[in-house]
Amino acid sequence: MRSSGRYEPSVGHRNPYAPTHQHSMRSSILPLALVNAAILLLSIPVLVTGIWLAVRHPSGCVSFFQWPLIVLAAVMMVVSLVGLVGAAKRRALLLWVYLCFMTVLILLLLAFIIFAFVVTRRGGSGHGVWAGNFKEYELHECSPWFRHRLSHAHTWRRIRACLVNDHVCSDMNDKYPTQSTMFQSKLSYIESGCCKPPTECCFSFVNATNWVNPTAAGAAADCGRWSNDPQQLCFDCDSCKAALIRRVGEDWRKAAKVALAALAVMVVVYVLAWFAFLQALAHKSLYTTAQSFNMQRPQRL
Repeated sequence: MRSSGRYEPSVGHRNPYAPTHQHSMRSSILPLALVNAAILLLSIPVLVTGIWLAVRHPSGCVSFFQWPLIVLAAVMMVVSLVGLVGAAKRRALLLWVYLCFMTVLILLLLAFIIFAFVVTRRGGSGHGVWAGNFKEYELHECSPWFRHRLSHAHTWRRIRACLVNDHVCSDMNDKYPTQSTMFQSKLSYIESGCCKPPTECCFSFVNATNWVNPTAAGAAADCGRWSNDPQQLCFDCDSCKAALIRRVGEDWRKAAKVALAALAVMVVVYVLAWFAFLQALAHKSLYTTAQSFNMQRPQRL
């Protein structure tokens, strides 16, 4: 009696070309899916941090700082979603797209890390103030790249308006009611550079944001830029720009360290993704071979 025309192996006989590594493939897909789920969850606080810096944080007035974080978080979300779908569907095409995204993301992370450490290498460490517990900063000590970014009048007008609108100096009088209190306190970068005149000006203290200009004031250019007007203060001073650069540089270095840790995780995920991609290709190839074997096997009587 003739068979149905297709080779059907007898009981106990296994097709030698049939895929036998599905368990191995699942074992490579599962870590990839779990790590991508973790990356998706980690991208959420990164995105929230970038948005918070943009709307609330003083350094958020410098728009070129928070945008790398926002873009990085968005790319992480897209990449992790593609990786999750590719892992769930076990589609070689999706995994290939995922690998392309991962390559771009790793290169972007590496470029950001190198750039951040290079431009913040010369951040202006500042100098101590006599009888004071804080530092003051000078613009010429800061990174040339940051100085160039802030040297444009339009850019600084926008940053200055942002600082004024955020009322970054509004609580100075309550926090530091006397000069001794102010000098013994650890002022923030913005308070030191933007909310008071440089100590070399030798101004007389009235309150934290009101100072009397003596006839023999310091010759520094910032001494002539100071104003007791709450909308003016020292927002046009070089010391304010230097303090803001110092603050942004410190935040960039922190972000670069986080990005370095993320890069290490990305490399691990990248290796897992390649393994899963090769497994998917092998699975597809063996399945095609098995189908061809079944179709070409001679009919049995």
